[in-house]
Amino acid sequence: MRRCAGEAEAKETPIGYVPTPQALDLDGLDLPSEAMRRLLEVSADDWVEELKGIGEFFTKFGDRLPQQMWDEYQAFGRRLGKRT
Repeated sequence: MRRCAGEAEAKETPIGYVPTPQALDLDGLDLPSEAMRRLLEVSADDWVEELKGIGEFFTKFGDRLPQQMWDEYQAFGRRLGKRT
């Protein structure tokens, strides 16, 4: 909720804002910092593969899919640095 109020740190990524480790309450967790780094990591290459699947899924709806969803899909591709 602190993030929604703009009070917690987050890192901007192609998929949106991801919290920093400092913004999370990790009390009681014995989690090495490297593990937390990997948990919060966003791989654009992995998301490019996911984007392909999203496009295939959207195509199944044909013209019934709202244009706004295609617009968001294309914007996501641009954020990933790929053409959709």
